[in-house]
Amino acid sequence: MARSDHNRYNDNPPISLLLLALALTLAITYSAQPVLSAFDQHLERSHVNAVLDRLRLATAAHSANCLSADRLPQPCNPFALLNPPPRNYIGPRPHTDLSALPEGCWCFVPEFNWIAYHPVHNIYSGATYGANQLVIYLVAPVQDQHSSADVRLVQPPRFAYAWK
Repeated sequence: MARSDHNRYNDNPPISLLLLALALTLAITYSAQPVLSAFDQHLERSHVNAVLDRLRLATAAHSANCLSADRLPQPCNPFALLNPPPRNYIGPRPHTDLSALPEGCWCFVPEFNWIAYHPVHNIYSGATYGANQLVIYLVAPVQDQHSSADVRLVQPPRFAYAWK
C-alpha cells in the first residue's frame, strides 16, 4: 500500500489560525470605532450643510422668479422646489409629528414654514420635541436695507444648533 505525502494541515488551516485571524479582525474593528464614528459625524454634518445650501439656492431662485413677475415672494416648501428632493425627505408633516421624525430624515412643517431634520448624531442644542433634538430652519420673507424682498432660510436663535 502506497503511503501518501498528505499532511493533515495541508488542506485546511488549523482552527487556531482561524481564531487568531478572527481575534485580530475584531481588535482592529474595535480600535477603529472612534475614527469611524467621527467620520460618520463629519459625513452627516456635510450632508446637512449640502441640503441647506440646496434649499437656500432654491428659495433664492423662487424669490427671483416671483420678483421678476412683479409678485412678492411667499414662503413655500423649498423641498418642492428641488428636483429631485433628497432621498431622506419624508414630505410635509404636522408639528405634532416632529417627536416621531425618524433619525436622518428631513420634513417640512407647513403650519410654521419650518424645515426640520432629526440628526443621527447628537447636537449640543436645537429644538427639542419629545426625546429628539432637531435642526430647524424657518422659511421666512425678509427685507434687507436695500428694500429687496426675499424668502430665505433663517434659523431663529431659540432653534440654534451645534454639533457635539
